[in-house]
Amino acid sequence: MGEGKGGKASRKIAHTAKHLAPMTHRTLLSLLLMLALVAPMAAQTPSYNLPSVCAGTTERYGVMGTNGHSTFNWVIVAPNGEMLPSERYVVMGCGDSIDVRWGADLPPGLYTFLVTERSNMGCWGTPYRQEVLLNTPEIFIPIGSELADETGFCLNSTSPLALDPGEGFISYLWQDSTTNQLYYTGEAGTFTVRLTQPYTYIMRSPDDGVETTMRTYTCSYDSVRVHRWAPPHLNLGRDTMIGPHESLLIDAYPRDTVIRYPNLIYNWSTGDISSDITVYGADLMQAPSHGQTFWGTVEEEHGCQASDSITVMASSMDGFRIPAAFTPNGDGFNDTWVFPAPNAAGLSVRDYIEEVDVKVFDRHGRMVWKHRGLPHDWDGRALNGKPLPMDSYHYLIKVQFNGHTYDFKGSVTIVR
Repeated sequence: MGEGKGGKASRKIAHTAKHLAPMTHRTLLSLLLMLALVAPMAAQTPSYNLPSVCAGTTERYGVMGTNGHSTFNWVIVAPNGEMLPSERYVVMGCGDSIDVRWGADLPPGLYTFLVTERSNMGCWGTPYRQEVLLNTPEIFIPIGSELADETGFCLNSTSPLALDPGEGFISYLWQDSTTNQLYYTGEAGTFTVRLTQPYTYIMRSPDDGVETTMRTYTCSYDSVRVHRWAPPHLNLGRDTMIGPHESLLIDAYPRDTVIRYPNLIYNWSTGDISSDITVYGADLMQAPSHGQTFWGTVEEEHGCQASDSITVMASSMDGFRIPAAFTPNGDGFNDTWVFPAPNAAGLSVRDYIEEVDVKVFDRHGRMVWKHRGLPHDWDGRALNGKPLPMDSYHYLIKVQFNGHTYDFKGSVTIVR
């Protein structure tokens, strides 16, 4: 407790901010807070209307007595019911004010001020009391912030997430000492902001009952947990071709991931909203190009999206055109045997073939060239790399297309 002498009566505590030494990488905000003492006053429950202070500051509280010769007894009770040690505050001047060091090691919660006036005649007055709420970054009562408890952003987002406590605060102080209202981040974690807000209360004079509206400031914190949400992985597969009487199931469900997503939303360029669509070759044959590109989008519960497209063509193997001759003379025209070649309509199944197995023989039955894999042009050279003479050569070709195997045989002529 603390005791000293003071002056004229108004039964109030005036709270003016004074700062500790500046903290590393942090600027402490200046506060001005008038705290009314109305006797008698019942203990208050923590609420948004309580005057608040933030850990890490030193605040000055003052009183005025009924005459110029009063002394005052100060008692500050911590949330655990114990008195705040006297080394936590310093009695100032004639005892009508004290500086309280709200250290970061103090437990957060309600601190009760009890101030008793003693006249120069030795008479003690009724103790005045006021609760002050001490907030810390870890435990606090918010003061009207618009920050959600949790939020997040999609990993494939190209813009940072904006955290906004809202307007109406005097100052903002984030955990990294930035002081803007908006805080932008592309990282997950917990983000804390210290907020100073206007505070209004009514002070009633003990002498004539006149009420005065007092406007000052209060301080608290708010925090938000930011998550990084993984968007679904969508792979509709490589572009393909189907037969006129075939169909293809295109599935957008993200099966190739370890994450399981509930409540996925699907949207297709066809207007469908199911997880898969079926494409029919007969329908594609009606299109001018005998094909169509299909777009699919899948969205998870937080709004993270993934999109992909696939082009599906329709053609029968009647369109597998194999040229009967080529001229590997180096003139840049028809120098290689290109198979399959585009048909008269310009449509080629070449890009949709899964595998070809080609063997070419001379007139004596000797194999002069072979290839297995994706379609590959032949430049008219033998397996040993030497150019073959002008002649007709026989071929056997196996084609893997859309899960089926097709066999072709015939002859091709090298013209030099």
